[in-house]
Amino acid sequence: MIWDDWIGLPHQTGADPRQKKAACCLVMAKILHESESLKFPAIDGMIFAAKNSHWDLLLCTFLANVTKIVTPTKMSLVLIESWPHGIGIGTVLPTGKVLVPVHGRGVSEIPIRCFNRSSFFLINQ
Repeated sequence: MIWDDWIGLPHQTGADPRQKKAACCLVMAKILHESESLKFPAIDGMIFAAKNSHWDLLLCTFLANVTKIVTPTKMSLVLIESWPHGIGIGTVLPTGKVLVPVHGRGVSEIPIRCFNRSSFFLINQ
């Protein structure tokens, strides 16, 4: 499980959790998807949008690359609105929990039942 070492890392937009200093939800999702041989869209533009608080641009870019689903599955994504911090994404793990960097708490595994069922997506393959 490549994400075990990420638990507790603080949130930092654009940070690669493999460096074990901080983590970004977009970078984590990309790494997790690619570890399962799944395609993930380019994230540089989304990271730029997040770093500059362009939440509408980030949301539009994200939504253009995903399909909404009713039942979450392994490697599906959950869209998280975390105002005033903006938006983020969590990744559904094989454990059935969602991996997400939580502001002020660090990267956490959160039970899937804590999320709104209308917020789950799959990356367009």
